[in-house]
Amino acid sequence: MTAETFTSLVNLGAAGAVIIVVIIFLKFQEKREAAWQSFFNTLSAANELDNRRVCEALDRVVMAVNIISTDLRVHDDKVGDRIAAIQTSARRSASKTVPRPDA
Repeated sequence: MTAETFTSLVNLGAAGAVIIVVIIFLKFQEKREAAWQSFFNTLSAANELDNRRVCEALDRVVMAVNIISTDLRVHDDKVGDRIAAIQTSARRSASKTVPRPDA
C-alpha cells in the first residue's frame, strides 16, 4: 500500500480505517498461507520419501520370504523322498525278519 493510498483512506474516516485493517489482514493472511503451504509441501515430501523407503524395505522382505519358501520346498521334497526310501527299506527288512505264521 502506497503512502498516497493510505492517506486517502485515512481521510475517509472510519470506513477508510476498516479498509486499512482489511488490507493489513489480507497481507498477513497471504504470508501465513505461504508459510503453511511451505510447511505442508515439506511434510508431504518427507512422507513420500518415508513411504518409498518402507515400500522398498517391504519388497526386500517379500523377496527374502519367497527365497526362503522356495528353499524350504526344495528341502521338503528331498526329505520326503528320503523318508519314503527309509520307510520302504524298513518294510522290506521287517518282512524278511518276521517269520510268517504259516511256516
